[in-house]
Amino acid sequence: MFNMYDDVGIKTKIPDPYKVKKLDMSSPIENRVSEKKEQEQEQNEQLSQHTNMSNEAKNAYKKMANIHVDEEILHAYQLMSSKVVTVKSTDNIYNCWLKMEENDLKQIPVVGLTGKLTGLATMRNIVKSMIEHKEDSQYINNATVDSIAIHDIMTAEPISDIRRVAKVMIKYHLNNIPIVDGQSDRIVGILSRADILRAVSTNPHYQLWA
Repeated sequence: MFNMYDDVGIKTKIPDPYKVKKLDMSSPIENRVSEKKEQEQEQNEQLSQHTNMSNEAKNAYKKMANIHVDEEILHAYQLMSSKVVTVKSTDNIYNCWLKMEENDLKQIPVVGLTGKLTGLATMRNIVKSMIEHKEDSQYINNATVDSIAIHDIMTAEPISDIRRVAKVMIKYHLNNIPIVDGQSDRIVGILSRADILRAVSTNPHYQLWA
């Protein structure tokens, strides 16, 4: 249930996410507990109610992931933050920086004209590009977000087991991972390390292994 998206939004299914060779690592960021977490949790619960997740589908996923059918697991859609701030690939760097500042973000998903995920813009890459073009005073107004975005992004689908997601995040030093609907290819949430740790700390019976 893991996919990668390139700079034009082409999706590639990843059967074994632990053996991906080409993957740009996002910059380390400080995870902050959102003051609106309760509101987001309610939104996530509403999303889960409308998500077509039958017991048969869940059991099929468990079988594919070598998880015992009777074993209780958490899925990405149950923990992710459904309030996702994005920028368009055609936006300029300055507007991207403003949106990140307004929402206290260190990185932000980049979407194409059709709304599909195409990249990830980071504050580190913005600063780096500004230093490289310090002689051009209009650079941040003329350059597009796509020119500084990280491409080839690892994503997970809403049904993904958080234990497998956690293992991927640790391997590639990811502080969060976009959750993308497998049918529409649209980003539906963001799952962070803080979300997973919060779930494990408040529900001791969950174990992170896969």
